[in-house]
Amino acid sequence: MTSSTPVAAAAADTLIPPVLAEVVRSGFVEGHHRGSLVVLAADGGVELALGDVAGPVYPRSANKPMQAAAVLRAGLELSGERLALAAASHSGETFHLDLVRKMLAELGVAEAELQTPPDLPYDPAEAELYLAAGHVRDRVTMNCSGKHAAMIAACARNGWPVESYLAPGHPLQRLTLQVVEEASGERVGHVGTDGCGAPLMAISLTGLARAFRSFVLAEPGTPERRVADAMRAHPEYVAGTRRPDTWLMRSVPGALSKMGAEAVQAVALPDGRALAFKIDDGAMRATGPVLARGLELLGVESPVVARIAETPLLGGGERVGRSGRRSEGVAGRERGARRSPVPCRGPGAGASGGVPESDIYGREPFLSQVLRTVAARKYPAAFRDTPCGPVTLRPGLLRAPPAAPPPAGPPPPFRPPEYPVGSPHAAP
Repeated sequence: MTSSTPVAAAAADTLIPPVLAEVVRSGFVEGHHRGSLVVLAADGGVELALGDVAGPVYPRSANKPMQAAAVLRAGLELSGERLALAAASHSGETFHLDLVRKMLAELGVAEAELQTPPDLPYDPAEAELYLAAGHVRDRVTMNCSGKHAAMIAACARNGWPVESYLAPGHPLQRLTLQVVEEASGERVGHVGTDGCGAPLMAISLTGLARAFRSFVLAEPGTPERRVADAMRAHPEYVAGTRRPDTWLMRSVPGALSKMGAEAVQAVALPDGRALAFKIDDGAMRATGPVLARGLELLGVESPVVARIAETPLLGGGERVGRSGRRSEGVAGRERGARRSPVPCRGPGAGASGGVPESDIYGREPFLSQVLRTVAARKYPAAFRDTPCGPVTLRPGLLRAPPAAPPPAGPPPPFRPPEYPVGSPHAAP
């Protein structure tokens, strides 16, 4: 059964995230990457919201600044490169592995105590060199080894059991949960297991952006600010020499940036502006282009924006295309009406009835515009602040109303469905 009410239509429409990046091969649009993105203004208010920015997602390794703050709250003394490595998804370059082993020795942690799964270096070039040298997968080379070393050391310092340091009910993980909830300003929606085995706390993209914002604005000397300062001062240890997080924190003064698996990214600027996004299909090739556009929306001017704006696409060993922002004048899928925005004629339209800035490139599928215009006419409160379009929706205002409670008393008797005569499902 379907519903044709504006609320239900708009709610259903919001379940399909917008296209944030496209794949172009030989001048032909081969595919799209959909996702959700939120941009926060300096005062913490939501400036742009695309897709579902209120529902819980796994931040994956974008959780690591909060995990590093938890080990500091537990009393572990780390600073500089060591603290940056505790919040890292390191590439497995030689200087990363050397410092991890040095940290283990300094903290009194044996390599065998690490519960990271054995892995190759995260950076493909480093993995090739590592294998060529005759090495095999190891716990230290796994990109989360710095975080695990810090977790074990924090447990040892407090007399907490080390063998169960990854259990969700462990004192350290309960402390991490507290940090995540305080920084994000929301309750954790679900606790799962990350690829490294550590508990993984699900929060919304808005909560993730808010958490990064809280770290850069925290008072100097607090665990949160110490983590942010260490990451920004030593970005090579947070990621690697060939990674966007490093490039961004090196080229944009005061920026805090951390990626997560399954195409998650969060960034905060020193004045409190922040963004977070997730690509629905988890394609990491889309993160650079979307991050570049997000930085433009934040007003960042830096060579790093152009550097990450496109991911080359190869054919026969030669560049034949790219993964990047949506563009006009390219053949392929979703052309025509879906590429040609119409003036917004809803109650929130400007005097000129301008084009709704509904995705990060100023376009919106035609059907989506129609549904939102209908909804805006019936529910103007949701659109009263700015021109109509997804950027104006405030969370929850256009969601379907809650279902009515079931009637009291015994349930009605079962009635078999009635099929038309001649239907293969009709009773003989």
